[in-house]
Amino acid sequence: MDRGIIAAIIAMLLVLYSYQPLLTFGCIALACLLLLVLMLRIPALRSGVLVGGLLCGIVWGYGNVCLSQPSNLFALAHAFRFARAYTITDISEQYGSASEPVWRIHAQDLQGRDSLFYWRAEAAQQPPEIGDRWWFTVKIGADNRRYNSPSQAPQRTLIRQRIYSLGQILQAERLRAGNSVRQRLQRALVSSELQQPGLLMALLIGERYAIPYTLKRQWQRLGLAHALAISGLHLALVAALVLRLGYVVLLRLSAWCGAATERLPVRTYCEAAALTIAFGYAAIAGFPISAIRALTMLSCLFMHRWLGLKTSGWRILLRSMGLMLCIDPLAPLDGGFWLSVIAVAVLFLSYWRAPRLHSVARLVYLQATLTIGMAPLTLSLFGGVSSIALLTNLLVLPVLSSFTLPLALFGTLLTFAFPSASAAIWQLAEQPLLWLQPWLAHLASESWVWIDRRTSGYIVWLALGCLWFLPLHWRWRLLLSVGYSGYLAVNQWGQSDVMKLHLLAVGHGQAIVIERNNAALLIDVGWAAESGYSIAASEIDPWLVARGLWPELAMISHTDTDHSGGYRYLAQRYPNLHWLGRPSETPCQQGQQGVWHQLQWRILWPVTALPDSWQENNRSCVVQLRFGHFTMLIPGDLQALGEYWLMRQQRDQLSSDLLVLGHHGSRNASSEQWLDAVAPQVVLNSSARYSRFHFPNAVIEQRVEQRGHTLWDSGKYGQITVWSDGLHWRLTTPAEPSQRHWFE
Repeated sequence: MDRGIIAAIIAMLLVLYSYQPLLTFGCIALACLLLLVLMLRIPALRSGVLVGGLLCGIVWGYGNVCLSQPSNLFALAHAFRFARAYTITDISEQYGSASEPVWRIHAQDLQGRDSLFYWRAEAAQQPPEIGDRWWFTVKIGADNRRYNSPSQAPQRTLIRQRIYSLGQILQAERLRAGNSVRQRLQRALVSSELQQPGLLMALLIGERYAIPYTLKRQWQRLGLAHALAISGLHLALVAALVLRLGYVVLLRLSAWCGAATERLPVRTYCEAAALTIAFGYAAIAGFPISAIRALTMLSCLFMHRWLGLKTSGWRILLRSMGLMLCIDPLAPLDGGFWLSVIAVAVLFLSYWRAPRLHSVARLVYLQATLTIGMAPLTLSLFGGVSSIALLTNLLVLPVLSSFTLPLALFGTLLTFAFPSASAAIWQLAEQPLLWLQPWLAHLASESWVWIDRRTSGYIVWLALGCLWFLPLHWRWRLLLSVGYSGYLAVNQWGQSDVMKLHLLAVGHGQAIVIERNNAALLIDVGWAAESGYSIAASEIDPWLVARGLWPELAMISHTDTDHSGGYRYLAQRYPNLHWLGRPSETPCQQGQQGVWHQLQWRILWPVTALPDSWQENNRSCVVQLRFGHFTMLIPGDLQALGEYWLMRQQRDQLSSDLLVLGHHGSRNASSEQWLDAVAPQVVLNSSARYSRFHFPNAVIEQRVEQRGHTLWDSGKYGQITVWSDGLHWRLTTPAEPSQRHWFE
């Protein structure tokens, strides 16, 4: 049976991660036929199980791929509006300012179809709550989320979450307030005067939107992000607590009643109670995906014990994976699935080979092996690992598991009968975390805490060296070493001969990265909100880390927030980064120039003295870059007035092969005279899809098309990359069909 499960899992993974599922379907089917031909040499039962597993995996995987293809609402060329009643099922993020909050909410219509909406509301408007029913007037359209590569495809996330449509809420009217247990708990937590209600809200009902963004970043840098929401860790802690209490209570009860302890199935009762309580805990949290995975593994383990099936932990893990893929066939598209599976596998391996140690030393050993074993996957999914994750987990998790979580759950039981007592218990439960938080914040601020992909190569080489001391066959050690060495060599091949300009998709704003020799030159750094949310922290910096780039020089065109919002974060993140342009200390002025990795740059605008009446946009820093014979012009938010005066001064210097449109393609910029003076071969623009400003303007698009060019807009195509060797150039986007999986 296990061979069949392995075959089915492999077939499903090949189908789910293929670029052409139909082609993969045929290839695996052909492999099945070949196995059938070889059945004469293989025992019939074994070969039948293997072929049957492959066929089941093919049918189940390909069938779910067909059923999960992107909805027609994702393929719309134009947005449309309608009004409909929705029930809010989740609030995944809250940002923006106090005067103009923005929520990202998941809602379900009366037909049971899930949608993802962005809602920008006034502060006076009643905030949304999970379980409320609203009448929304929405603008539905294609995926307007930022698509930058390398990154997890936004479409994959939509399909993984079963999102039918997405868009923006224009008007909202509350029809009915929800009154579920989960919503009543949320209200009780908000009204309990906690200093950090978001922490307990995440632990008890799985909602993380109330946790401040800076706190999320700090815990991620410390390797504690998994502790901020209900996951397998929390369900395992609850189950272990119920098991321990159940043993004590039932044993004493049996002794008091005079029953024969050995005849009472104490273990079975305790395990059934643990599974029931864990199920209730997950139900209160709304059955998040991570909780469903943990419940599946826990149920599979207990079923083996109840049925008296004696088998290894590896077989139980394999069967748990098979059961998870039956319940949730698209689970492998979620990085959390692999985190759960690898974590359990590492624990099995470390527990099996763990030396005989004292309980505390054994705990340290298991946590160390878990931290090291999970490091490669964490590095791949999150772009880095915490260097002190072992220390912080050993410090925080015992406090969380032995004090905060039990007290918080006890307070939850008293919520509806004794609300004042539950509030006091919750306040007591959060105290250890409040005491630890200043120390955690100080540690998270240190630059050496987070090891990203750019510095992790040395760590991986060290790990590969340690690999040769593990009890593995020498062939496996050699295969891993050669494979990683080859990956590094292929990854670096030919990178020194080209220059790449990346126009990132950052919504309404601008962020440009020039890549050369594993270094980066930044031009504008996106927007930021008053709440502390920064596109530099959420998009630009992870993107730099994922590509292994170190920023060395940054230019900011002007002080508008949509261009300079990431300055504070990046200046703190990279203290050696040299800045040019306000709000940095070095202003941008005409005549400045330099050479960066064989790329020549010079500032064409602004001049030193400009009238005070001029807008900030016309004071934008206009930079021209030249790599070999390939020239690029980036004018910031320069408008027609600034363009006119710049053409009067340096018209013969403006000719460039690449032009980024000024002011996001608005009508008051990119005049016909300007386009004729620059005479570009390729035209780029940075804007948000379905922008409320309607950028780029239709008149500007027409002007570009009249000159025989396509306007490449980041709101439509996502990240746009232009490659050049100094003579020739080519343009690529992640949205190209040849670079897309089926779920994109």
